[in-house]
Amino acid sequence: MVKEKKVVAKKTAVKKVPAVKRVVETPVEEVKQVEVAEPKREKVTHATFKNLGKERVIKGSILNPQNGGLHLVLSFANTAGKPESPLYKEFETSWRSVKQDARGWYVNKTGAYKLGAVNQTAVQSDTWVIHCLCQDDDLKVSDVALTECLKKVVKLAKEEKASVHVGEALLTVHPKLKDALREQVLEQGVSVYYYEA
Repeated sequence: MVKEKKVVAKKTAVKKVPAVKRVVETPVEEVKQVEVAEPKREKVTHATFKNLGKERVIKGSILNPQNGGLHLVLSFANTAGKPESPLYKEFETSWRSVKQDARGWYVNKTGAYKLGAVNQTAVQSDTWVIHCLCQDDDLKVSDVALTECLKKVVKLAKEEKASVHVGEALLTVHPKLKDALREQVLEQGVSVYYYEA
């Protein structure tokens, strides 16, 4: 016979320790509410963000405009009908039709031939010379007429997705032209290229 051993598990006694409650009183500081003025924020609309045009200076001749797309080359015309701009001398070497069209515009003038008017001559499939009638009989540039011309150029450039190209000769004729182009053309999202020969 086999003797069985009894395994007796000993019970361990767990002493219950009473929980001690500690209450710590901390002084409550007065919290002051300070009103902070938030900065005024402008209402954001699509008109707030302007897509400005690019401005670039290119070393080379205006007769070979850079950049893809349609090129609008600016030229000044006067109310006397004389193509006297130094830029016309540069145009004669490659684009003879520019001077002839400027004279023809004056000879066949109608009521539309007045300061602020614009006429165009296509010299290549992707290059148009824009005649801006902004000089008086004494070849002085009228800022008001120039502004009107540039507004019409911007409208044409946006319709045709074109860029504006300006020769060094025009900047010597009218030194304020660069500022007018920044205000009227670049801020409307049309790119402007300046040429230094």
